[in-house]
Amino acid sequence: MTTGRNGRDAGRWLLSLATVALAAVAGCAVADRDAPETGDGSPILIQPARLDMGEVMEGHLAEARLLVRNVSAFPVHIARVEASCGCTTTTLERRDLQPGEFAALTVRVDTRLKRGPVRKTVTVVEAGGARAVATLRLSVRSNPHAAMRDASLFAGRCARCHAEPARGKRDGAAIYAAVCAMCHGQRGRGAYAPAIAGLDADVVRQTLRHGRGRAMPAFARDAGGPLDALQIAAVARWLSALPDGGPGDGALDGSGRVGYKSAP
Repeated sequence: MTTGRNGRDAGRWLLSLATVALAAVAGCAVADRDAPETGDGSPILIQPARLDMGEVMEGHLAEARLLVRNVSAFPVHIARVEASCGCTTTTLERRDLQPGEFAALTVRVDTRLKRGPVRKTVTVVEAGGARAVATLRLSVRSNPHAAMRDASLFAGRCARCHAEPARGKRDGAAIYAAVCAMCHGQRGRGAYAPAIAGLDADVVRQTLRHGRGRAMPAFARDAGGPLDALQIAAVARWLSALPDGGPGDGALDGSGRVGYKSAP
């Protein structure tokens, strides 16, 4: 065996090559792990599948640009784009994609009446029924100067989530699931807004009738909300009969008010 400078140089070169190869393999593994999932053989995906939009001032329009990509070997047609709520709108550049092609998907979130952490989802559905989902997160900073005179959870696009689902319902649990759970969580355990399970029925009735500031508007129909007196009474009875939500965000503060931390 011959050793010396040439041999040492060759050894260093082989070691460097091996290091690069290992780094490349590791990089591929990370990319595969972090790549957005397309579902079970879905021909489409959204890039990125998860996006942090950062902090947005309340009342301002938050906008993001995503890409919808055809990852199959065949042409696809995008049948529709669904947003998780009425305050989120989408514009798709085009609906027919050849293999490997992509189209820009613009997502806009109306931040009026929102504060704190907000999570939205966008779902793209192709003609065969396959789906791709993207999750967007943002933090809305309270803006005391925002023009909120014409803003209402129960009008325009917001009504689709916060008013219309309660129409015709009489059962307290069903009404709660339709227009309350999205903020207060399943069975009143808290989510964006505090836990309210087990609160006194009179407190719930008064809160639904009169509201508690911008974070909790009045739900009574005579105050512009979606619920009549019988629906309010049904929700109050159902919530008060649930086990206490605990001493966390759902507890009444010293002034007898429920604290709110954010809006959906």
